[in-house]
Amino acid sequence: MKAFDFLSRKVDVAMLDPAIIALLQNASFKNLALYTAIDLIASTISKCEIKTFEDGKEVKGSLYYLLNVQPNVNEGATPFIYRLVDAIYREKGALVIMKSDELFLADGFTHEKNGTKEDRFRQITVGKSNLPATYKASDVFHFRLTDEKVIDLIEGVYKDYGVAIQSAVNAFTRNNGVKYKYKQGSVKAGDTDYNEKLKNHIESAIKPFIESSIAVYPEFEGTSLEVLEQGNSNSRRSTSDDVIAMRKDAFDLIAQVLHIPTPIIYGNITNIREIVNLFVTFGIDPLAKMISNEFTRKTATQAEILAGKKVVIDTNRVAHIDIVSMADKFEKLISSSMFSPDGALELVGLEPIGEPWSSQHYMTKNFALVLDVLNQMLGGENNE
Repeated sequence: MKAFDFLSRKVDVAMLDPAIIALLQNASFKNLALYTAIDLIASTISKCEIKTFEDGKEVKGSLYYLLNVQPNVNEGATPFIYRLVDAIYREKGALVIMKSDELFLADGFTHEKNGTKEDRFRQITVGKSNLPATYKASDVFHFRLTDEKVIDLIEGVYKDYGVAIQSAVNAFTRNNGVKYKYKQGSVKAGDTDYNEKLKNHIESAIKPFIESSIAVYPEFEGTSLEVLEQGNSNSRRSTSDDVIAMRKDAFDLIAQVLHIPTPIIYGNITNIREIVNLFVTFGIDPLAKMISNEFTRKTATQAEILAGKKVVIDTNRVAHIDIVSMADKFEKLISSSMFSPDGALELVGLEPIGEPWSSQHYMTKNFALVLDVLNQMLGGENNE
């Protein structure tokens, strides 16, 4: 079964217990949809290698180590980047500080906006630690969504969804719930002692009988337990279709807002390469560029950036690559001098050979400059 097959599963009335209904009332579909979408994005970004460049050439120094191996003594790079992305969406912004040559993600902070002057960040907390210092914007990494109102929009829409879903569930349980009628001979009105015994009988005998899949109910003379007609005979039979439709709407809305193709959300992927490419292009690349730019501009001067110093989240490895089926493609990458043998190996997540020849770029004789080809042709005609 796919991870999200439950989105289209029919719901039996017995499955809708009070706990589930309470969750629906709080619009938990929204939370589930949002968590699922953010998890996809965060997991994808945390899978990517964060490359560092100096003078236009890729290097692996202390910054590379912090971003790809261990940002701080308490955390590895993968969960750190995951939590960073999660905070960007869920908290509408994330703050990372550098302390003792380590990177820490703030769990709480106050952002003081100063217009044309440099912003300040105060009351920063990391775990149980409170940092009394005030940080300038140039001393921290502050990550924000391009449009911070996106999450507010989602919250607003789902306030209406919470009411609509609850109404659908109420209609479903009302029309499909099983109701019983308990009959007994004449009883004196106002007999409090009998009323108490009847209440105990219902709790100890009748209720367990109704709720059990296999049970025996002793029926005494003068008493009977009858099943009432279910639902309203004058209206259509209520099904779980309304609830299912709203449940899908919740996921569809989140997917649309966060630019995630719905087949990825549901797990129903046929043309996986095309779907993943769409996901990376519109859902991952803009976020990766925003994070890359923030790390770049806070770790390099203007002159260094113009000279080729930068941080880049490489999203080329997001999709799984079958090396055997893609062998001819890699041959073309190497033969066209686009990649060295080591570069092609790193592209698929394999260790480079590390020899002088494997780091060089090669080109077959099928490739040449247009001018060289023309000179050869003209030279051949002159020789004739």
